[in-house]
Amino acid sequence: MSEHISQELIDCLRSADSNMRLMVQLGTLLKGNNMAVCEEAAEVYKLAIKCRWTEAIPMVEKDISMCIEWLESGRNEVRSKMAFILLETLCSEGISIVSNYILRILTLISPYLHNSKIEMRMAAARTLYACLKLFPRQDELSRSMLLSYIAEELIKDQNLGTIEGHHASLLRCQGLIQYGDRFMQSYFGKASELALKLRSHNSPIVSRAAISLLPILAKYSPKNFAQYVIQRRNTSSDNDETLLECVSKYLVDLARNNSQERAVAFVALADIAKSCRNDFYPYLEMTTNVIRDVLSQNSRPRNAKPDTEENIAAVLQTIAALASAMGSVLIDYMHDILDLMFTTGLSQSLFSSLAELGDNITELQMAIQDRILDFVSVILVDVPFRSVQHSLNSLESHMGAIDDPNYFTSVSTVNSNNFMSRLVLVLVRLLQSTKSSRLQTSVVDLVCVLMEQLQDDFTMFIPTINMALKRAGIKNHTKYEQYSKYLFSGRPIPADTQQSQLIIPGNSTISNKYQQTYSSTDGAQLEFDISHLRNAWTTQHILSDDNWNEWLAKFTIELLNQSPSPALRACASLALSNPGLSLAGFMERDEKQIPIDLKHLAEYASRCHSLAKELHYKEAEWILDNNYDVIEKLIDLNQNMDLHDSAIGMLNYVKKERPDIKESVEWYTRLRHWDDALTIYRREEAEFGYSYENINGQIQCLYEMSDWETLVPIYQRIWQDGDHQLRTASANVGVNIAWAMGEFDRMQAYLSILPEDNHNKPFYQAILAVHNNQFDAATSYIYNARMGIREELISHIGESYDRAYSQVFQCQMLTELEEIMAYKLAEGDKMLQMSIVNSWQQRLDGIQQDVDMWQKILRMRKMVLRPIRDLDMWIKYINMCRKSGRINTATRAIRNLLEDEADYMDGIIRYKITDVSYSDMLQAEEYTRLQRLQQQNRYAAKSERVKDGLSLNYSSMSGSSSPVYDIFDSETLDNMIRLTQKPPQGAFEMLEMFTKKYSEKIGFDIQNPDAFADHVYACELESNNSNADYDYSEAARTHRLLSRFYSRQAEWLVDIEQNGMLEEEAKNKATLGGAGVGANTGDQKASKAAKDMDLLYRLKSENISERILESNRAATVLDHMSYKAWHNLAVRHYTESQKYDTENISTSKDIVEKHAVPAVHGFIRAIQLSMGHTSLQDMLRLLTVWFNYAQYDQVVQAVQSQLKSISLRMWMQVIPQILARTHIQHQKTIDLIKHILTDIGKFHPNAIMFSLYVAARSEHPDRIKISKEILASLHELTPELVEETEVVSRELIRVTLLFPEMWHDAIDYTSKLYYNFDNADEMLRILPPLYDRLRNPETLREIHFAQLFGNILMTAEQYLRKYFSVDKEHRDESYMHQAWKYFTKVFYECGKMIQDFQHIMLDNTAPLLLECRNMHLAVPGTYDPDREVVHIDSFDPVVRVYDSKQHPRSMNICGSDGNKYTFVLKGHEDLRQDERVMQLFGLINSFLAIDDKTSQRSLAIERYPVIPLSSNVGLIGFYPNCDSITDVIRYFRESHQRSVHEENQMLHDISTDWKSLSGIERIESFEYVIERTACDDLQQAMWFNSPNAETWLERRTNYTRSLAVMSIVGYILGLGDRHLTNILLHSTNGKVVHIDLGDCFELAAQRDEYPETVPFRLTRMVTMPMEVSNIEGAFKYTAHHTMRVLRSHRDSVMAVLEAFVFDPLVSWLYTQEKEDAPPATSIAPNKHNVSNVIESQIFNLGAGSKPNAESDGGRVIPGSRPDNQYSRSYRVRSGSINEKGWQMGNPKAQLIFKRIHDKLVGTDFDPNVQLSVADQVKKLVQQATSSDNLAVMYAGWMPIW
Repeated sequence: MSEHISQELIDCLRSADSNMRLMVQLGTLLKGNNMAVCEEAAEVYKLAIKCRWTEAIPMVEKDISMCIEWLESGRNEVRSKMAFILLETLCSEGISIVSNYILRILTLISPYLHNSKIEMRMAAARTLYACLKLFPRQDELSRSMLLSYIAEELIKDQNLGTIEGHHASLLRCQGLIQYGDRFMQSYFGKASELALKLRSHNSPIVSRAAISLLPILAKYSPKNFAQYVIQRRNTSSDNDETLLECVSKYLVDLARNNSQERAVAFVALADIAKSCRNDFYPYLEMTTNVIRDVLSQNSRPRNAKPDTEENIAAVLQTIAALASAMGSVLIDYMHDILDLMFTTGLSQSLFSSLAELGDNITELQMAIQDRILDFVSVILVDVPFRSVQHSLNSLESHMGAIDDPNYFTSVSTVNSNNFMSRLVLVLVRLLQSTKSSRLQTSVVDLVCVLMEQLQDDFTMFIPTINMALKRAGIKNHTKYEQYSKYLFSGRPIPADTQQSQLIIPGNSTISNKYQQTYSSTDGAQLEFDISHLRNAWTTQHILSDDNWNEWLAKFTIELLNQSPSPALRACASLALSNPGLSLAGFMERDEKQIPIDLKHLAEYASRCHSLAKELHYKEAEWILDNNYDVIEKLIDLNQNMDLHDSAIGMLNYVKKERPDIKESVEWYTRLRHWDDALTIYRREEAEFGYSYENINGQIQCLYEMSDWETLVPIYQRIWQDGDHQLRTASANVGVNIAWAMGEFDRMQAYLSILPEDNHNKPFYQAILAVHNNQFDAATSYIYNARMGIREELISHIGESYDRAYSQVFQCQMLTELEEIMAYKLAEGDKMLQMSIVNSWQQRLDGIQQDVDMWQKILRMRKMVLRPIRDLDMWIKYINMCRKSGRINTATRAIRNLLEDEADYMDGIIRYKITDVSYSDMLQAEEYTRLQRLQQQNRYAAKSERVKDGLSLNYSSMSGSSSPVYDIFDSETLDNMIRLTQKPPQGAFEMLEMFTKKYSEKIGFDIQNPDAFADHVYACELESNNSNADYDYSEAARTHRLLSRFYSRQAEWLVDIEQNGMLEEEAKNKATLGGAGVGANTGDQKASKAAKDMDLLYRLKSENISERILESNRAATVLDHMSYKAWHNLAVRHYTESQKYDTENISTSKDIVEKHAVPAVHGFIRAIQLSMGHTSLQDMLRLLTVWFNYAQYDQVVQAVQSQLKSISLRMWMQVIPQILARTHIQHQKTIDLIKHILTDIGKFHPNAIMFSLYVAARSEHPDRIKISKEILASLHELTPELVEETEVVSRELIRVTLLFPEMWHDAIDYTSKLYYNFDNADEMLRILPPLYDRLRNPETLREIHFAQLFGNILMTAEQYLRKYFSVDKEHRDESYMHQAWKYFTKVFYECGKMIQDFQHIMLDNTAPLLLECRNMHLAVPGTYDPDREVVHIDSFDPVVRVYDSKQHPRSMNICGSDGNKYTFVLKGHEDLRQDERVMQLFGLINSFLAIDDKTSQRSLAIERYPVIPLSSNVGLIGFYPNCDSITDVIRYFRESHQRSVHEENQMLHDISTDWKSLSGIERIESFEYVIERTACDDLQQAMWFNSPNAETWLERRTNYTRSLAVMSIVGYILGLGDRHLTNILLHSTNGKVVHIDLGDCFELAAQRDEYPETVPFRLTRMVTMPMEVSNIEGAFKYTAHHTMRVLRSHRDSVMAVLEAFVFDPLVSWLYTQEKEDAPPATSIAPNKHNVSNVIESQIFNLGAGSKPNAESDGGRVIPGSRPDNQYSRSYRVRSGSINEKGWQMGNPKAQLIFKRIHDKLVGTDFDPNVQLSVADQVKKLVQQATSSDNLAVMYAGWMPIW
């Protein structure tokens, strides 16, 4: 039954197209009467509630009402149980709305607690407990009233006197104690009396419930439980005893005398002992006595009825509890019990109990260990354990007295490798000294056993053994001689089971004690339970293959569990935990390859349909011998697993790396490159002549290319003149051609000769039968077709859904074929037919964007649904063909649509089609009129334009009063227009003509668009007033379509303008003698650019910029709801304003009015209409325009007038950018900023608090002032939240930067300024705040630091005061020297303290954080306005310190949702830049998600929250399950005893002074090392760390794709410092995660020393884990798609990066000129009198380890290049923000911005040449892999890896 139920539920889930539909179907299932179905549906419901589905939460109230209704009715037991389950789920998940129904639910629960069925009572009790858990959410008064109500009901239940009443009272009491907090404190005595009273009740249910209540009472209040005195009625007080005493005695007596209740008694005793601990000591002896008695009774060998497993487990659990509670006190009672415990046999309970004993009683550890060793040894070899050392000592000491061959048993039963030399020496002496031939034979037998153990390692001892045998006179020993031959010939010795039998006789000596202990259960032949085997053997209810596979797996495990062999039974747990363990894979991971040829392993994997394993072995085979046959198989395997990029990459790799290998046509057919395959087929035909294979191959290619014109004549000749063999071979394609062309008679002819074993034949027969309305036959064929794909589907679905997608698609086609039959049968039922069609449309949207799949589905639906009636789906299909490059297929589909339209309209006019709507009749009449007009115009000439890509019948416009596109909707024709990939000159002219004519038709004047808008508004108003019949929808559709034409026209004009400008620049450069794109006349791109320039010159007279603006403006007027139109208009205005500012010194008011103000209005309107992924770019551009022109009232007024139209959620995205401009000196803008930020703080305070405090801690006075004003206003609204944020952020900074670190950095920085740049005055800015904190320490750690270094630092301060007390010309340098002597001492001591940091305790570092509990403040980085706020519950008291350069901290924050959130506290760095980078990554992820190609590959950048706390401290969300690639390599090499720095050691051997080498010498040395090292450690680590080949392949694919995405994004961003420590590898999914994003905009490439010369990291260490084609496969194509998406969205990406570049808080680092930064030169000459020792010490203090890492014996610490210029904590100055760095006119910022633009356009390598995406990626890869670039980089970057 359960199998049917599970399948039914699975089918339900699979058929659900959305969460809402799933919830509706769940509701239906929950209302059923089948309890099993309802229970499974309830599990899904729980998951939906737990995941907080947006579709489930609004239905909660309705579900509660439904449950209450079911409980009130009470007639249906199933529904009552379901009601309890649902209510329990809602309460447990904390759904607050349930609180409104609590009292009513409690009232309804009471009758069910008295129900006669125990299941119903327990269900009601669970619901009661869930309600009690929800009580803390109530206010105190309501909570108290509800608890009192339950207590009153408890008393009523008790007074009933029935079994049900007693049980209900106990259940209520248990709930009140466990979930009622301190409510039951005053009722403790009554609850205890109740449990004691009912403990011996006649009903087992009541008595067990009472006994279970006793340990709950002990846990609730251990003190009361131990001290509460039970008052005996009618007796003197002397007989009174405590509750603990009474209960303990009772439970001990129950455990001894009642075997049925023994387990319950022991479990209760265990729980009470754990709760009461020391108070339980008086009862310890009687407890251990009963334990001893029970175990002794069970260990009797002749016991007829041994105790149950449940009772034994309870006894062992009690022992473990006593050990935990009593500790070493228990040791006196354990000597006898310990031996008895081992008589229970192997079990998890035994080992858990032994582990608890060993942990809590250390004195027993050795005793436990000895018994375990003996126990296992007897099981395995039937003898007690004896150590090798003991055996050898005994052997040596008794060597002269040995005369028994069995003496060697202990030595032969263990692995003696570590003692082999000593053992061989003893045996040799024994052979020479003994005269007993029997003993000599036993010694040689033992030698044979040792030879079996050591194999090749024993060869070195054979000469010594031979000499001893010769001296002893032993001439022949058959086995020894045979084994010697094996070893000398290099072959392994085969296993010999008889040898062990000779050495270990069956009557081996074993003490009587162990015989008695293990003979019953653990001897050589174990007992087995025949009932378990019988149950496992049962095959009832097994129908499907899945059921049989599951049965086989379970039966196999049960056979192992019940095996008489101890060794096999010991393997059961391994088989259970590793059901798919592959021996070959296991041995390979253990680096012990099975001696089986790779071809055979690949063949075995193929037979098992394990394609991932087969791929692994085939790749290994290709690496070994580059076998030609492997190429086709690798391509086929990758293609079958939907790794198309890897398949194509393999082909490209072979053509590139192995040009000597002749290409095969099969390669291209596997890849579905039909045009290339056809070329090869035709070449082979011309070279070798006609053949069956060749003609069939050509037919297949032509069919896949849909080239019917060529293919149909070929088939006609084959059918007329060809032989039977050729007909049979081509019949399969013939069937498809006939089906595609709708020629079913010919399809029948082809089908008749199709072989019966063709797996597609049943499907074709079904199609033909459906067409002929033979539905019974069709049903039979469909069943056969399903059975044909069944086996393949089962094998593939086990690997993954993607792997089985093609088979799933075939199943869907069969299902739709059945629906087509239903459609035909429902001829008169229009509603049913419409429902079927709607489901088809929804289902097609969920199918992969694959042309062939869509083609088959649409071809099948064409049997009942005309294409013209399913126009939307056909247009999507046509657009898909265009995007896939299949223009012929798209053109043919358009032609079919037009033909079907003509046939349909003709049928309506001629009354052949009567079932049509009135609108269809009107369209048919209009179509007829247009047909006549087309004959009058030049239709034939213009219709050829369809082949050029524009799929509209343009000629239909001439003279027509109504457009052709009235037949279609706007989306349809828009998709048709998008058939044009680029704006060729003819297409642009056609679009221009089309737009002009239709503008004239509707009366739209592009020069005066507002007049048209007024006219439309007036018409609508007049129509409303006169109640006229005005078709708004038709007019609006026309206007929207024309709006899109204008938008497309503007986009093409921009493209033409850019290409023309490039061509013009190239021609000018060529004229001056330079090389440019114009110089290369053969270049196609140059030709296109030249055409664009010619068109541009023709448009120059009309001012192309104005035309672009006019077109965009027209688009907004025609469709004022179009986001794209408003966005394009605003961007164009913005571009024009920026262009003017760049070319002119100042901005005129006319430009502000003409462009800046319209840009503001346009961006605001676009924001109002934007989708989620488009709002950020518009918000940032709006801020840029606003802040750049903040001095103009018009701009500020434009923003202010529409401020309320922008939601606060939009402003929340750009909080960092707004706060960065709070220093602007324009009061109106400042007022607006304060208003926006204050509103955000009112409604979303958790979204802004940390950001405000960062601004409040900045060094700019204006920013501090405004931030504090906003915080003050928010303090009036939410004082707790503001105060909590201040405390948390301040204390987190305190934890991040301790006193030793702050003084260390300050001394380091000021020393460089003083000794390098003669800047002593900077000390007056940096040191005074530190001295102020030193004088006022607040925590124990700070007080301790002040005690250690306070006097020294104060003395240094006195010298500094003397030094600065006079003007600069009269300062005494000796005072400064004295101060630096003290500072130097503090510096070194602080450095030592920093290195010793491992953990930080909050109680002495930031005690206020420990006091922060149940806060209003949200956990940093978790706030989402659409989700429930996760508040900070508490902070982990221990903070871990990482052992790295900056010593970041790891901190855990407990959230109110019960989860722990781990953060990295990072100091010494400004994380505001990382925050902006994460903002950019989020935008890019949204673009990758909406693109078809990238979303299919699930491309995305891994992100994590970044929360700055100040200018040099911040929180970074911890990314779990990740290790740096450096650590992965280190762990792997260390585990294989290899040097981590072996490549650098080789370089060091070549030259100890790497810097002294010339560039050529470096490159040669670099390539020398590369040729001699494999560098495949990361590849091997990823394989070894994967549990199976499928996981390995998934991780490898994710790794390659994520690496490619981040490489391209990092290049656009100019991200540097990509050493492998900054790249993490996710251990579960294989994705890469980049951290430390501080070096952006190619800052690392501009260093004077060791510049980074590569665009991204693509060294061999990171490329080796990719497929065998290396970067030619998934990496290359992922990089292509990523670059394509970025370039297509370059306007949006530029908007974010523009805000980034000109952000005043983060731009100071990369926009300062070199003369602004102190150069890294030698010490200033005017300090020559300073001690060289002190000087060198101070200058090199911050260098970390050795200054020259390359000279450290080849050992290089991977990491960033050392930066001796600045300490990053002290770089920012308030003055630098306003002076330069962020203004739009800053030349450095402009250069950075232009560089980004060039990358996104493709002119980054040559400003006059626009590269394609493929060429751009190719050049980047060449740069990244060039040895010339890598050889000159910093060694710590590890370019050699």
